[in-house]
Amino acid sequence: MNTAQLNRVQQGKESNQILQWIEKGLVNLNVFDPVSAPKYCYPFDQLADLETRARVLLEVNCAVCHRPNGPGNANIDLRYETATDQNKMVNVPPAQSDLGNRGSMILKPGSPEKSTLWQRMKTLGQGRMPTIASTVVDKLGVELIGQWIKSLAP
Repeated sequence: MNTAQLNRVQQGKESNQILQWIEKGLVNLNVFDPVSAPKYCYPFDQLADLETRARVLLEVNCAVCHRPNGPGNANIDLRYETATDQNKMVNVPPAQSDLGNRGSMILKPGSPEKSTLWQRMKTLGQGRMPTIASTVVDKLGVELIGQWIKSLAP
């Protein structure tokens, strides 16, 4: 977890999540200003920019492993602050497996079906991402990343 991820009002709550933790004594902060602190949008907020929402989802769910010197096997960088054209996945063939989808890339702009990033998110079993702490497909996440990939110019 990080400040930008937690710095928002949770669904069904009335105040900022970090402020709630401070009030409960779970976090010891003398000063916290939610306005000036980093903040990510809610990935499924239709009013927020599509690329921003997709990048937030990848940061929160994938970048813990897929970052420089991280434990992920792929040589990609899914941190929010790494620009899409610098994250080593656009039009890059997958090193691990193409999941039986010849000609696929880790991210093929305009084509989720040829993007192993999207394919791994909607797969259960072998080749699944994330490989831990997940036993169901995040349908909203798959839809969001699919829309984002479709929006990228080939």
